[in-house]
Amino acid sequence: MEEINKALADLTAAISGMSAQISEIHPVVLELQGWRPAIERSVDELRAEVTDLRQHIQAPRPAAAQAPDPALLKETAPSVRLSDLPPLLPDMAGTSLHRPGEQPHARGDGSHGPDGRGVAHDLRGKSVGEIHSPRLPPATGPYDLLPYGEQSFSGDWGYHRLPPPPRFDFPVFDGTNPKAWRLKCEAYFRVCTLSPDTWVSCAAMYFTDGALTWLQSSQAHLHYQDWGGFAAAICAQFGREEFQNLLRQFNRLKQTSTVAEYAEQFTQIMHHLLAHHPSWDPAFFVTQFMEGLQRDIRAAVVLHRPQTLDTVVDLAFLQEEVVDSFRRDDRRHSSPPSLPAVGRATPRTALPLPLPPPKPGVGVPDARREGRRDNDNNNKSTSNEDKLAALRAYRRAKGLCFTCGERWSREHRCGPTVQLHVVEELIEMLQGQPTEQEQKETAPSEADCCVLSKEALEGAESPTTMRLHGWVQDREVLMLVDSGSSHSFVSSTLAHHLQGVQSARRPLSVRVANGGVLRSDLEISKCEWRSQGVKFATDMKVLPLGCYDVILGIDWLACHSPMRVHWLEKTMDFQRNGVPVHLCGARADVTRCDLISGAELHHLLEEKAVTRVVQLCATAQDMKQPPLPEAIGNLIEQYGVLFEEPKGLPPQRAFDHSIPLVPGARPVNLRPYRHSPAQKDEVERQVAEMLAQGIIQPSVSPFASPVLLVQKKDLTWRFCVDYRHLNAVTIKNRYPLPVIEELLDELAGSRLFTSLDLRAGYHQIRMRPEDEHKTAFKTHHGHFEFKVMPYGVTGGPSTFQGGMNIVLSPLLRKGVLVFIDDILIHSEDEDSHLSLLQQVFQLLQKHSLKVKLSKCSFAQPKLVYLGHEISGDGVRTDHKNILAVQQWPVPSNIKEVRGFLGLAGYYRKFVRGFAVTSRPLTDLLKKGVVFRWTYLEDGAFRALQQALVTAPVLALPNFTKTFELETDALDQGIGAVLSQNGHPIGYLSRALGPRNRLLSTYEKEGLAILMAVDHWRTYLQNDEFIVHTDQRSLIHLEDQRLATPWQQKIMAKLLGLRYRIVYKKGVDNRAADALSRVPRPPQGDLAAITTAVPAWLEAVQQGYDGDPAAQRLLARLATQQGNLDGYTLQEGIIRQHGRIWLGDNVDLQKQVLDALHTGAIGSHSGFNATYRQVRRLFTWPGLKHHVKLFVEACQICKQAKPERFRYPGLLEPLPVPTQAWQMITMDFVEGLPRSSGCNSILVVVDKFSRYAHFIALSHPFTAFQVAQAFVAH
Repeated sequence: MEEINKALADLTAAISGMSAQISEIHPVVLELQGWRPAIERSVDELRAEVTDLRQHIQAPRPAAAQAPDPALLKETAPSVRLSDLPPLLPDMAGTSLHRPGEQPHARGDGSHGPDGRGVAHDLRGKSVGEIHSPRLPPATGPYDLLPYGEQSFSGDWGYHRLPPPPRFDFPVFDGTNPKAWRLKCEAYFRVCTLSPDTWVSCAAMYFTDGALTWLQSSQAHLHYQDWGGFAAAICAQFGREEFQNLLRQFNRLKQTSTVAEYAEQFTQIMHHLLAHHPSWDPAFFVTQFMEGLQRDIRAAVVLHRPQTLDTVVDLAFLQEEVVDSFRRDDRRHSSPPSLPAVGRATPRTALPLPLPPPKPGVGVPDARREGRRDNDNNNKSTSNEDKLAALRAYRRAKGLCFTCGERWSREHRCGPTVQLHVVEELIEMLQGQPTEQEQKETAPSEADCCVLSKEALEGAESPTTMRLHGWVQDREVLMLVDSGSSHSFVSSTLAHHLQGVQSARRPLSVRVANGGVLRSDLEISKCEWRSQGVKFATDMKVLPLGCYDVILGIDWLACHSPMRVHWLEKTMDFQRNGVPVHLCGARADVTRCDLISGAELHHLLEEKAVTRVVQLCATAQDMKQPPLPEAIGNLIEQYGVLFEEPKGLPPQRAFDHSIPLVPGARPVNLRPYRHSPAQKDEVERQVAEMLAQGIIQPSVSPFASPVLLVQKKDLTWRFCVDYRHLNAVTIKNRYPLPVIEELLDELAGSRLFTSLDLRAGYHQIRMRPEDEHKTAFKTHHGHFEFKVMPYGVTGGPSTFQGGMNIVLSPLLRKGVLVFIDDILIHSEDEDSHLSLLQQVFQLLQKHSLKVKLSKCSFAQPKLVYLGHEISGDGVRTDHKNILAVQQWPVPSNIKEVRGFLGLAGYYRKFVRGFAVTSRPLTDLLKKGVVFRWTYLEDGAFRALQQALVTAPVLALPNFTKTFELETDALDQGIGAVLSQNGHPIGYLSRALGPRNRLLSTYEKEGLAILMAVDHWRTYLQNDEFIVHTDQRSLIHLEDQRLATPWQQKIMAKLLGLRYRIVYKKGVDNRAADALSRVPRPPQGDLAAITTAVPAWLEAVQQGYDGDPAAQRLLARLATQQGNLDGYTLQEGIIRQHGRIWLGDNVDLQKQVLDALHTGAIGSHSGFNATYRQVRRLFTWPGLKHHVKLFVEACQICKQAKPERFRYPGLLEPLPVPTQAWQMITMDFVEGLPRSSGCNSILVVVDKFSRYAHFIALSHPFTAFQVAQAFVAH
């Protein structure tokens, strides 16, 4: 019976398997049944074609005139033995297909050929017999082929058979990637050895989709008989659009995720482009790759000037790791704000692009990508040392300087540093606009865009607006009913005090009437408000409104339409829930103007309730220039052509500007910057003027730079072009510019001064014709290029300075000075001044240069030149710049300190002890110093302001008189004064560093002389000068033995100079002595001291009351004076070695430990750090033990920190037992059928004898029950 059941089970399983197979085969059978009609139709069509072909072959042919040439037969014989081929179709009735070797059907003319394919050709009336054309194999046929043109036949039509080639599928063409398809086709033709005459016909059979439609309409396979023309037509038809699409993608490609993904996409498109244009320069792709990088990565990569794509990719990877590490550090040390800022644009985040499948030829190696992916997964970043080492290795391999990245040589010197805040402000101004791709990614849809009218923004009231007084959640507000605003808004200031503020489901972009765009991320749904006894509920968007609390836009008006509004009377009537509503607008009282105090105005300004503040003052002085002397007026009339507006282009000159580019540089092409409508009008106006003047012309240049508008001092706009990218690839012009101090030294003895300013200075210099196309610029309405030198190109000041030196070379340093386009004429009397002025006019007119009369000053006793006020008495600081220093606000960050020192340092020669006075401010600029504004910094800031305001008039040097040098030194710094006849020419000071402060007084005094002589050597080297010092030992310097390095340095500097060292007491050497000494603040009488006592100190004192040990210690300290075993009593607090003693106050001990471990100071540090923090300030019995227990009990430390103990060793086997029941094992067997109330078995096995004992248990059971069962058995 069991065998039968087993057989039935096997049979059932077999039937189930067969059923499963049938269910799988059934769909295939159905599909084959669907194919059968199509196959039968194809067979019928093929039979019909074969019948027509046989009828055509068996048609009668004229008799051959002569036997065929055996050689020709050998060349034209078929390449395949048809006897080896199976028939294509079954023979139809009445037809038969004969193969070689069989007897064909007799024909009337007796002409036949093998396989029935013999065709008689009549060539110019002479029959050459039967020419056998070889049968073309199908594209995917299984037949054996011989190489085309290499058929070998014997005399009896024998065939040589070669091994069959592998089977290939002919490439199908659907209109995409025609070049790749052509490459595959030609490879197929070569492998299958097809005749070139058949290539076009064979390829035309495999066109599909759009390509087949084009082939049917164009009939290209019939027009082109050769493969080259046919393939070229296909590439021209389908490759043009593909190349344009690739080019558009390439131009729009920007880094929106990681460098690896960006490089992979970049190289993929690059290889497609190179397939179309292999001759493109690799430098173009290097430049394009850098332009697509993110700004913070691109700024560092461009500095290295990479030449290959692999180099720029490596640098981008390195910079990306550095940026990522900085960002992680910033996120680690930053904390999220408590309330999101309202109205502030949300930072744009770029979504990562999907990583495409890896393809060969991509510029980013697979190993690099895999390594980067592993690093990202493990959250591990390369240390700064590794990154710097990699950077140094790269620069060493490229032969670059480790410091600046330029090409290194033995003569290389790193360039001067640039003030970073100037570069940051320029970049912020020029590159602050987002790119088009960023705008597309971050801009909301059109449906989410809102509009805010001008009245709502400026607080004005127009005929189509109405003001209402109302209440929002019991807060009185001022509302504006505005038909020009698309939505209803609530002020962000008011929203902070309201309930119901929530994040907007979809952020809105609000376009303001002045052209700006604000962003609204918060909203209040169904915000309840009331006005004039009527309650409303309106959805409002949160937006920073400066003048109104609430704006009721067109959405609120449409919700309560229809309504009757009288805009003149400011009334509104409508129906709300069937109840008529009448609202009256608030009217402004303009009949009177109340006088307010300055404090009230200041309060209104803080509340941003004032739109504009205008100060009106009466002036009686005439702003026109004083009348000119008659002789100068006649001279100006005589040379009136100089002061006319330039007409046309300036002539070509020898010093025309050129723009040489570095080898391999690609054209610079950038999109134009966005401008406001008013600025666009200004751009169009100036472009039209420049076109009319002929200084620019329309351009078709591949270069294009964006346009900037910069406001000048006369409030007009200067048209500038951002040539930063062009300047980066331009070879720099190193023509020197004059030193301002050297120019001012030439003015000694002069009494009259004239300043000339050239009109549109740069535009008076022509561009060289071969470089005009490089100056091309883009605006919002066209593409143009300069024919004159534009503003902003590198080398422009050098070119202009060189040109002016050539023009005025006969008069330079003979009463004429020039600094770029500022010309200064100085003389001692009127006659010589008039003569110099006439000569300058003649030279300027000769070279067709124009002067702007409104910016010129003629024959003035004093005037401002290059930021200095010059006169016959000397030179002093410009009042306007000093006013800017005096009104400079107190710096609040390092950038503002650097800006203040930059402006004040320009006049440091006018300030005594500038270096010593500014020492607290310059210390803030040191690396690693935290910005803290204390009384020291504030005192230095105020002292510099006062010193510049009261700066003296410095005399101009007279080289016919003796110079006197006074020096002094002290601990804080060293100082020197250069003077003549007791009048100072310049001040010099320097703060001493920690190393120089350790020098002796003799060495410091020598260092002061060393510094002064080195700085003023140009003044002192021509004649004898006197050195005044208060160090008596220095007067015998020439007679002393040079035993110290400082003596040798001083003598080395003084060699070749004629000097006398004179001793002068410090009390008499006041000028130099003041430079090295910091004045002490005036002392006063102290009337009272107020101090604040922390509350926790009072808790310490109160804790002593309940502590017997503290009471005993207080009694001992009160009765005994001085130090008692390290204990002291200070203001009621017991201190042990200066630390506060807490005694046995457990609560206060816990508070201290909690503050120094859990608080911000401790930040859950470990035991050692917490113990050092506590022990530095406090002490009590058992301090170390209490700290250890507290740290071990900290729950956050247990959860967040890993355990720190030695890694356990490997598991070892149990020792072998020596007797029975010395070692046992226990295990449970559960889930058994219940028997006698038990369903589990406890198995106890002796490890020595392998004896097993089984104990029945009932699940569930406890440990106590298991122990009882074990003991019982």
